[in-house]
Amino acid sequence: MSCGSWNGGHGRRSLDCKQHWIVQSGSKRFVYDSEDDLSVLMDYALYEYRVMGKNAVERYQEEIGGETQIERELLAAMVASSTSLFEVESVSTSTCIMRLSDLANEGRTINLMDINFSQRVTPDWLLFIRPITLENFSMTSGIAFIFPRHLKEELLKRWHRSQSRRRRLAQPVSARRYATFFRLSKVKGIEVRYEEVGKA
Repeated sequence: MSCGSWNGGHGRRSLDCKQHWIVQSGSKRFVYDSEDDLSVLMDYALYEYRVMGKNAVERYQEEIGGETQIERELLAAMVASSTSLFEVESVSTSTCIMRLSDLANEGRTINLMDINFSQRVTPDWLLFIRPITLENFSMTSGIAFIFPRHLKEELLKRWHRSQSRRRRLAQPVSARRYATFFRLSKVKGIEVRYEEVGKA
């Protein structure tokens, strides 16, 4: 918890008391604005952090695997999943299905099923998500960065810039893209909160 005030050289400024979440990794400390940011961190750790070229989901699939056919199919879908930027085409609140168009992969559309999200999403939104695609529908990995539709061209430019391999960074393209859109969601996105199912 931090609060108080400071003199930044341009007059005295007030600071509101605000709770921060701190994650320690070796000698580094990562500070997050809210508990919701931890969901973003967990998604990154599962899918984007790689050891010997493999993420946690791939290692789990190889070392443990699924006990049932459904578990094996879900694991395969999780391994094959990747993030993308989507435009909302239509929403059915009765079936809880959203028809999304993939802006980064022309011609690709998905039927995203989400009980709570489908009751709130509007065609004015753009979604940066990691869809996990099964035979008849897709679902999110658990996170979504939401942006207003009028930022479409700007976000696509950022997308293509993050894809550039000319940048001499050790970070994989997908991880760099994830970090880019997370930062953008903090300054230009629409706030979203992650809650447990059934939580009031």
